[in-house]
Amino acid sequence: MRIRGVRAVALVLLLAASVAAPAQQASSASADERLRAIYTAEWEWRLKEMAREPGDLGRDSTADHLPRVDAASQKARLAYWNNALAELDKIPFEQLSAEEKINAEVFRTVIKDEIVDVRFKTYEAPFNADTFFWTEFTPREGFATADEYQRYLGRLKDVPRYFDEHITNMRQDSRAASPCRRLPSLGVIAPSNRISKQTRRIPFTRRSR
Repeated sequence: MRIRGVRAVALVLLLAASVAAPAQQASSASADERLRAIYTAEWEWRLKEMAREPGDLGRDSTADHLPRVDAASQKARLAYWNNALAELDKIPFEQLSAEEKINAEVFRTVIKDEIVDVRFKTYEAPFNADTFFWTEFTPREGFATADEYQRYLGRLKDVPRYFDEHITNMRQDSRAASPCRRLPSLGVIAPSNRISKQTRRIPFTRRSR
């Protein structure tokens, strides 16, 4: 979803800043190095988990398969992020350089958001008003190499497994009577057909008068 994409961008900027940073003073080097080791390892792990591959200039590209989205994989990710957060808490914040203090806060925010998502099982409702798990299989700019096309074919072969895992998650969400699914029925999010039938005032048109 788009929120996860924003988090990924935040981590990319964080890693880029750490590479471009000047040498730190000896008093903060140890704490800074420990922090960089944690968020660098998390990023490399994240690329593999989310079926991404490192690319040029820090960009990444989709792999030849789709990510696992089943409950067991989500549980494993939760364990990893909890451990990363625990390791982050062990670093004396006051010993970090000014720049790495900012990076630590960014990293903490991103990881906490990921943990909350898994704890509340948002993966059991994998679509909303503008984001769907069955879209974004291809980049808007298309593919540039034969290798990218080969990876795309690999992802297409993986679609049945990927869809089955999402369907299983959604069925579990339905049995649990998740608030995410109940919102439309409660009138909080009106379906488009209800909006078209009930709405008589259309802003910025003659019908709004």
